[in-house]
Amino acid sequence: MHARGHRFVASIAAGVTAVVLTITATPTHGGSPKADRIVKRHVAAIGGDKLKSIQALRADGMVKIRAFEVPFTLWKERPDLARLDVKIMGYDLVQAFDGKTAWWINPVAGATEPREMPEDFAREMRLWVDFEGPLVEYKKKRYKIKYLGEEELETGKAYKLSIALFGGQQMVAYIDKDTHMEVRRTHTQSFRGKTITVNTYFSDFAEAGGVTTPRMIRGIGFGGEPFTMRLQSIDTDVESNRSRFDMPGEKSAP
Repeated sequence: MHARGHRFVASIAAGVTAVVLTITATPTHGGSPKADRIVKRHVAAIGGDKLKSIQALRADGMVKIRAFEVPFTLWKERPDLARLDVKIMGYDLVQAFDGKTAWWINPVAGATEPREMPEDFAREMRLWVDFEGPLVEYKKKRYKIKYLGEEELETGKAYKLSIALFGGQQMVAYIDKDTHMEVRRTHTQSFRGKTITVNTYFSDFAEAGGVTTPRMIRGIGFGGEPFTMRLQSIDTDVESNRSRFDMPGEKSAP
């Protein structure tokens, strides 16, 4: 139960938070001309300037891992606040980042009270909390982007973009040549002393409020656990409530 609970939580984090980067990505500045052109086409396809007005969002849906199928709610606010609420096996599970600290309530893993996440999980959470995604002003974030060519996927040909993140972490985004949607994302992560490849796939794109988002996300998370996620709703007209991201018992940031 302990190990399965850990893997379950990590798989949800890799899948749920990944989709938000696709929803809120905006054009990058600088970098290789080829990579910049691909990113700009992608941004135009998913909403263009309408994305810039998004300050906070809420996403609701269902995630399935093994025999479990449970509801989740994801909250995000600029610049880097995130909270994920999941109901599983009668428990309320919370993962959050308040801008500095990654914390959780995870009864499945023995954390019945709010506490800071173990470093392996905190590192993964910090990777995904950037509201706008790693392609936005990546030079200011000390990221590097590179065009890697094309690859034939099940969905068709896709452009490959590598993104070098902080701490030596690497990510590869696959942008469909025809639709300009991101259809796959791959990154490696250190987990319990092992290097693991995490793959996330996006499909079933739909437009709402001028923004196009994937409603189906699937992949292989930590420990080799396959997951499938279905987004039922995404609300980008959400009032700011920064206190929801604070770890209970700690003084809220000003």
